[in-house]
Amino acid sequence: MRSQSPSSIEKFVMGDYTAPISATALVNARLAGFAYRNIPEDHALREKLRQPRRNLEIHHQLVKHQLVPLLKAWNDAGIKAMLIKGFWLAEFIYQRPGDRGYGDIDVLMPEEQTQHAIQMAQDLGWKVVFNNKTIGNPHSHEEANLTSSDGQITIDLHRFALQSVQAWGEYHPKRLTSRFWQTAIQQPWEGTTIWLPNPMDGLILNLLNRARGDHWKRRISDLPDANAIINLGITKKQLMARAAALKVRNTIMATLETCDPWNNHIDTYFPNVWHRIGLYSKTAPEIGIYELEQLQYQLNRPIDSILGLFIMLPIMMRVKHALRHQPDLHQIFQRLEQRYPPQKNPSNLEIIRLTRGTKLTLMLLGLHENACVPRSMALYLALRQHNIQTQFVSGVHRFEGKLRGHAWLELQGRPIEGLGDHDAPDLFKENFRYPNS
Repeated sequence: MRSQSPSSIEKFVMGDYTAPISATALVNARLAGFAYRNIPEDHALREKLRQPRRNLEIHHQLVKHQLVPLLKAWNDAGIKAMLIKGFWLAEFIYQRPGDRGYGDIDVLMPEEQTQHAIQMAQDLGWKVVFNNKTIGNPHSHEEANLTSSDGQITIDLHRFALQSVQAWGEYHPKRLTSRFWQTAIQQPWEGTTIWLPNPMDGLILNLLNRARGDHWKRRISDLPDANAIINLGITKKQLMARAAALKVRNTIMATLETCDPWNNHIDTYFPNVWHRIGLYSKTAPEIGIYELEQLQYQLNRPIDSILGLFIMLPIMMRVKHALRHQPDLHQIFQRLEQRYPPQKNPSNLEIIRLTRGTKLTLMLLGLHENACVPRSMALYLALRQHNIQTQFVSGVHRFEGKLRGHAWLELQGRPIEGLGDHDAPDLFKENFRYPNS
């Protein structure tokens, strides 16, 4: 793929522990635990990596402390949750959880069970950062993003194991996710029952995620991950046979050029556009071209913002005028609602368009600070006109001795996503709500 020599960190993960690299670089790459386990006892970095590895162990136990009750509740309700990617590797594949760092917890779930699972998580104190069924991208592989009550742990709830962003790009992620579920392993764990990917499929999933979601760019942790999985007894012949059965043989062959655990080789070079075109020509029939899906999605965003602007700008101007002449919010709502009665059926697309249009309107009007009231009032009226039942909420809290207020909108009992208000109910004491019921 490239002519230059491997970088120091690539040499390190390929077993050259004399390669010049700092402990900080290893920590930032989430390789502190891997490095600590593999370098010789007398290596200069060993002491510097001891505490970072211990931190990974502590973090993992804290994650389990909050994750297990949620997984148990889901299992008791008959909801299937499969642990994939980082947490799965740390807990079930590596020798010790501290050997593999990770960020978010990735959970794969049948699409028809996700909304019930989200509601249960909320009942247990988890917060919904976004829910693609209510606002966002309904064609995304991610169904929702959940955070623990203390904000320290994040769950990415997936309906597909592979990335998607357009309706026309769902075919391969849906097809492969179905096949992964067919070979998934159900097993007892920490007082409940969970689902895990078959290790072979787990390796294929990690390889495909880079080919599809990351546009063929490898991560440095991919080689240690792949090595940990094949150490369970997986041969290259077995991998290729499974890839053929999943109809992704060409894609897996291409990924092994940059991450081959049997040859202990990793190449994190990002291929240029011409190289990617060549790769897509071989693999598009197997996994599609996610890069084109993302391009179309990004082109749609400004279009949605402009369409939303034409709706939001006149409403925002009327709201601003009303706020200048009438201090009573209840009376303003009653008067303006007569001008914007429900006229259209609700649509997830309209919520996205109006939210983006609101942001663009605020930018054009120069409303950056203290604009939460007109923003929320105008968006409430626009959503009401589209027959979307939402509520305007305002609250106050004391910060550094000063009383501060904020206004936001709630949809189905939680703040509308995409506006940065997901923590508002916890931060502010409610003092006004419209309508009350």
